[in-house]
Amino acid sequence: VRAVLITHSHADHFAIQQLGWAMPNFAPVPKHGPLLIAGSEGTYETYRQLYAAWGSRFTEGMMNFEVLKPFQPADILGARVTLLPAEHGAKGASVYLIERDGKRVAYMHDTGVVLPEVWDYFKALDRPLDLVSLDAVCGPNRAGEHSGHMSFEQDAEIRMEMLRTGV
Repeated sequence: VRAVLITHSHADHFAIQQLGWAMPNFAPVPKHGPLLIAGSEGTYETYRQLYAAWGSRFTEGMMNFEVLKPFQPADILGARVTLLPAEHGAKGASVYLIERDGKRVAYMHDTGVVLPEVWDYFKALDRPLDLVSLDAVCGPNRAGEHSGHMSFEQDAEIRMEMLRTGV
């Protein structure tokens, strides 16, 4: 693993305490270079807390954090990655559009309703998405509008809207 995209700073997605074991005295220095962790400014704030506790000995040679700005593509190991805002109750919660080798993947987990600005972004793309991976934590039970998750029914509605609009 050379890079990790973080969607948000909740402990079930970004177990920051576990990264403390990635210090040089606990783990070998990666042969391919430091692990790249990428995410929103809100997620970076969580990362900074660990850095404040451990100092440069924590990250030196082991990992780097790249702050991604919403709607601004960045190159991550040869892939074009665009952070898009999500509705999930964590500061800087995000989903991702990942493009590589002519393919487009929308990774949309731990989010509730697709935000209007994300719909607008998708609709402005020059061609449709190739793959969409959606959150369905609520399964058959329709999620509340601002629950930060979706259901099978809501995923089907998003699919229909994507087909209708050519996303």
